[in-house]
Amino acid sequence: MLKRYFVFFIVKLGYSGLSPLKKANKANHIVDKMTGNGNYPSPVPALADVTKAADDVEAAQGAMDGSKIKTKERDNKVAILDATMEQLQGYVITTAKGDEEKILSSGFEISNPRTKTTKAGPLTGLTIQPTINEGEVNLKWKPLAKSGIKKISVSYDLITWQLKGETSKSKITLTGLTSGSMVHVRVACVNTAGSGPWSDIASCKVL
Repeated sequence: MLKRYFVFFIVKLGYSGLSPLKKANKANHIVDKMTGNGNYPSPVPALADVTKAADDVEAAQGAMDGSKIKTKERDNKVAILDATMEQLQGYVITTAKGDEEKILSSGFEISNPRTKTTKAGPLTGLTIQPTINEGEVNLKWKPLAKSGIKKISVSYDLITWQLKGETSKSKITLTGLTSGSMVHVRVACVNTAGSGPWSDIASCKVL
């Protein structure tokens, strides 16, 4: 009997080695492809935010005069664009669920592992630390190799949880939290096979 294997395609950002302007151009291309795309009815972040991040990079690059200040300003705008595109990549991963046609329709690239992806294991070593800014905390955890996008969930009562952020890295700064409150966070890895288990909960009081 002929066996059938499902092939899961992984969403690639394709930003490695690109110049700031090429990153901005790629982001604008993806916005064009996702605008009005029925496969992605509610992009996160909003496509307007992606466009703004790309426009900011182009403006900062155009203002370069060789000074350290302008270079730092440009690099900061690029970092914001990188984070914005990583979040959009996470949205496409969770929405397309490894479907090649859907991924390509978004403008993102694909890689084909030829084998079914397995869910990531639980994250460990989660720590939380309030910053000097009101409503802001820093999170860190032990990295997982090729684990996909990490989603961060927040609760104030350990009953109701809300998705607060996504990243491909092993750390993130959360903002906009309720000042003076005790906040609880947990993190899980998402790849084309779905969401892995939640990490242990970390808690702290927000300034």
